[in-house]
Amino acid sequence: MFIDKYKPLISAFHSMPGLLSIKVCGSGTGLIQLLSTVPGCSNTLIHGETLYNAFATEKVLDYVPKHFVSAAISRQLAQRAYRESVSCLNRGQTGAAQEERNAYLVGIGITSALTTSRERMGVSQVFLSAWTKKKGMEGVVVHDYHVVLPKEWEREKQEIEVLLFSLHCVADIFATMNCDRDLQKLSQFVPEVNRQKEFVLPSLYCPVESSVTVFTHDSEFPIPLVLHGKVPAILWNSKGDVRIPYDPYHPEKESDDVERVNLLYPGSFNPLHYGHTELARAATKVAEERLGKPARVTYEMAVRVVDKGAIDVDQLKVRLGQFIQRGGRAAITSATLFVEKSAVFPGYGFIIGMDTAKRVLDPKYYGGGTQEEMLAALLEIKKNKNFFIVAGRKLSASATADGEREKGTWEDLSSLTIPTELRDMFISIPESDFRIDVSSTEIRERQGQKNNDVCNYYYYIRELFFLLYSVLLLILLTKSVWIFFFFFFFTP
Repeated sequence: MFIDKYKPLISAFHSMPGLLSIKVCGSGTGLIQLLSTVPGCSNTLIHGETLYNAFATEKVLDYVPKHFVSAAISRQLAQRAYRESVSCLNRGQTGAAQEERNAYLVGIGITSALTTSRERMGVSQVFLSAWTKKKGMEGVVVHDYHVVLPKEWEREKQEIEVLLFSLHCVADIFATMNCDRDLQKLSQFVPEVNRQKEFVLPSLYCPVESSVTVFTHDSEFPIPLVLHGKVPAILWNSKGDVRIPYDPYHPEKESDDVERVNLLYPGSFNPLHYGHTELARAATKVAEERLGKPARVTYEMAVRVVDKGAIDVDQLKVRLGQFIQRGGRAAITSATLFVEKSAVFPGYGFIIGMDTAKRVLDPKYYGGGTQEEMLAALLEIKKNKNFFIVAGRKLSASATADGEREKGTWEDLSSLTIPTELRDMFISIPESDFRIDVSSTEIRERQGQKNNDVCNYYYYIRELFFLLYSVLLLILLTKSVWIFFFFFFFTP
C-alpha cells in the first residue's frame, strides 16, 4: 500500500525522545493520521488539532487573522502548541527533570492553501513552523519551512506532497535535538528534495525553503525588549502567548471582517482587585451598548507610569501573572502618555477614572503646558480613532477640601469642562453601572494588616505552646522530686 513505505520513518520517530504537539489550519492532517497508524504513537504525539473554521482558529489564537496562510500564523500555531504541551507535561516536575523534558518538546503549526472547489486567488503553498527549546537556554528556537506547490496539480497530489513535506520537516527537526544515536536510523528514511520519481524512498518534488531563528531572551516574559526600546509594547493574549513585531513573534493582524471594540485599561494593578475587574466589566457593557459591537479589554502597564515612578521587571512579572492565570489580556508598554498609547493601540477605547480624566484635560501634562498643545495632542488621538470611557467616583475628604461639595458626593464626566471638538471622544459610565469605592492602596493596607494579624496569631500560638511545655516540664520535675524523696526516706 501507498502508506506502507512511510511506516519505517514513523517507527523511527516513535523510538526517539522528541514529543510533538501539532496544530493544523487547513491541509496537513495527514501527518497526525500517519503518526497514529503506526504503533507507538503515544511516544511521539501529545496532541493533534485541526482548525478549519475561522471561529475555531480564533479560539486557539485569540483573534481572527487577516491572512490565515502565512509564516506568522504557522509560528503562532506552533507557539500555542508548544505552550500547551509544556503545561500538560510539566505538572509535578521542577528543576532538572523539567528542563530535560522541555528540551524534547516541539510545537508544530501548519497552515496551507491548496486547490479547492471554489475559485481562489494566490499560489498553492504550505507553511510549517516548529517551536522548541534547547537544553540550558532561556529562549526558544524556531524552525520555519515553506513550499510552493504547482497550482495545476490535483488536490490529491498536493495532499501527498504536503505529507512528504511535513515528514521532511519533522525529520529535520528531530535531527537537531541531540538524538545522535538515532541519526543513522533517520537518514535511511528522510524524504529528500528533488529526487527522481523512480527512487525507492519517499521523495519531495518541490524545493523546500527553511530557516532557523534563535531567540535568547526569556520566551515567556521578554520584558527587556520594551525596557531597551526594541519594541514599544508587548501583548499577552488570553492564552498567555506573546504578540509583538519582533522575531520569532508576530503581532495580531485581525481580519477587517471582525466587528469588535478593543478597550485598553491602563493602570499599575498592584494588586489587581475587584474594583479593577468591575470597572472593566462596566466599561465593556457601556461600549457594547453604545457602539453595538462585542468589546474586549486589554490591561496595560507602562514601564514608567506618570506620577508613580518606575516599575521593576520582577514586579511586572508578578502583576502579569494576575492576568495570565485568569485568562485576561495584558500589555507592557513604554507609552506613558495617552498620545503614545494612541500610536501603539489605534482605534482602542481607553478606560480611565476621574483623576486620569482630569489629567487628560489638564494642559500642564502637555509639553509647554498650553491649551493649544493639549488640544493638538487630543485631536491627534482622535485622528487615530481612540476614545475615552470614564468612570465616576465618590468624592473623598481630600477631594472636597475646597468645600464646594460634600464628602460622599458622586463625581462623573458631567463635572468636567470638555472642549466642544473633543466631547464625542468621552463616554461616561453611569453610576448605576459602576460604583466601587476601593483603591489599590486600601487593598495593600488590608493585605498588610491581614499579614500582621496572621503573624500575631502564630506568635500567640507559639507562646501558648511554650507555656504548656513549661508547665508540663514543671509537673514532671515535681513528680520526680517526690518519687526520689519517697524512695530515699521510706525504703529500707
